Amino acid sequence: MRLTQKGHDYLVNELELEHWSIDLHGQSLTQKFLLKLDKFVDCPYTIIRGRWPKIVIFGEKTYFWLALHNKDFEKFLNAYKI
Repeated sequence: MRLTQKGHDYLVNELELEHWSIDLHGQSLTQKFLLKLDKFVDCPYTIIRGRWPKIVIFGEKTYFWLALHNKDFEKFLNAYKI
């Protein structure tokens, strides 16, 4: 579930949920990539665009699996294709 900026701010500031930030430097943010994220990431997340885009994940389990894939989203998403 991709969050809006208001949703991200609420989870971080009001609920004080633990979150992890991963740089998306070098990752093209295409529509296909965003659809894959919606399909395979099972926790709330926010994509922060800008000069150095990053993704903020609110699920420890998902972050752990990303860390096992060396924080490479293409490898992570391709591993869970059916």
